Amino acid sequence: MLALSSTTILSCNKDNTGAELIPVFKVGDTNQYMNFMIYDPPISIVAEPDDFARITIDIDKDGQNDFYVTSTHEISPNGDTSKSVFINIGVSFYFNDYAEDNVLYQCTEILNDSTQIVTNHTELSDFNCMPPGIDSIYNEYSGKEYYPVIHKFGDMVNDDFEWNNKFNLLALHDSSNFMHYDNGILSIIKNDIVRGYWGSEMDNYILTKKDVYGGPYYGWVKLSVRNCNEVVLYGFAFQKY
Repeated sequence: MLALSSTTILSCNKDNTGAELIPVFKVGDTNQYMNFMIYDPPISIVAEPDDFARITIDIDKDGQNDFYVTSTHEISPNGDTSKSVFINIGVSFYFNDYAEDNVLYQCTEILNDSTQIVTNHTELSDFNCMPPGIDSIYNEYSGKEYYPVIHKFGDMVNDDFEWNNKFNLLALHDSSNFMHYDNGILSIIKNDIVRGYWGSEMDNYILTKKDVYGGPYYGWVKLSVRNCNEVVLYGFAFQKY
């Protein structure tokens, strides 16, 4: 693995006083005003069954880990699986993210007087509730989930961006199944719960900032999430203080 960490020498513009003009921050920048790390080849982690894997990132190169990208893979004895990727952030940093209601739908199909199939699903799952199943909103998972905004190379910071210092989910897929017996009714419970928008094979950017020394200072992390479980880290950068 070759990790490239360098300072690019640029011919800098100057204003009419002769002072150096610092370029406007853009997502994907690697210039002399940025501390950056590019991995060639990229770093890849994937959690083994009943385990987790983690990448730590010191984005501003101060010797302290700032981000923790974690892959999990839970599996039950009967083969049910739950996979997820999430990112934790240091206390001084913020993500450009957004909150989304945790809406869970429930499709109920009555097989007979004593048996029913109940499928919990989300808008992102492939499941469709077909007749005679009856679909409804199930509110057990109330509240909100925070997700990083997906940025592209060259994006610029907007004054309307939302910034939070919260646990952020990138991708989750729960395909577990179990049975529940209550009041003479056997319910066969199936989960097809998909959350997050980073679960496909893509290399996009997370935008972050830190308010320090009269900042804010901005940075980015470029990564992919595959199969709601594998994380591929291509690099990261942060403006120098």
